[in-house]
Amino acid sequence: MEGKKTWVAAIIIVVTYLVGILGFAFNATKGLFEFLVPYHLLMVFIILLIVHKKWDVRFALFLVLTFIISFSAEYVGVQTGMLFGDYYYSNVLGIKYGGVPLLIGINWIMLVYITTSLSGFLVRNIFLSSILGAGIMALLDVVMEPGAVKLRFWTWTLNFIPVYNYICWFGLSFILILSGKILRINANMYISLIILISQLMFFLTMYLH
Repeated sequence: MEGKKTWVAAIIIVVTYLVGILGFAFNATKGLFEFLVPYHLLMVFIILLIVHKKWDVRFALFLVLTFIISFSAEYVGVQTGMLFGDYYYSNVLGIKYGGVPLLIGINWIMLVYITTSLSGFLVRNIFLSSILGAGIMALLDVVMEPGAVKLRFWTWTLNFIPVYNYICWFGLSFILILSGKILRINANMYISLIILISQLMFFLTMYLH
């Protein structure tokens, strides 16, 4: 039953990302799919929570801490430019507080979850695994940034993506992934891989289109 639930979740995620790629490819449907972006992100997050292997206090703490820390970092970044660089968010990702969409915290939870899971599968040592996970996060951001900027999710004030952004991504990711490993969240590795591949496919296609 658990395996079937994961398979169904994987199919829904892959299909909706593929539909999104097609939707953004045509001017006639681009506006509609731009409107659907925050709802799709929230849907994938809910699916991730549904197929998560074990709900307990540690996992709840992971969710809360990751949201608060990542959202706070983004808030500092948007308000001061001290983290990531000088950038601002559009209205595409939905409701904002202090210039930061609330869904950004949700997205950080998803990305930290999947990289915590995949890095833990590849490397057992917590410290080395956290470094690997942060590296995967930084590489994902390298792929994601150009596509996200093209879709107007956010804009860099100087019209280029600073290297400092990736350094901050790596550092913040390392802290959050290490926290997830210390809390020993029992992540679903298979669905993590599906989400990672789907996001890479989506943002790379958006950039190249």
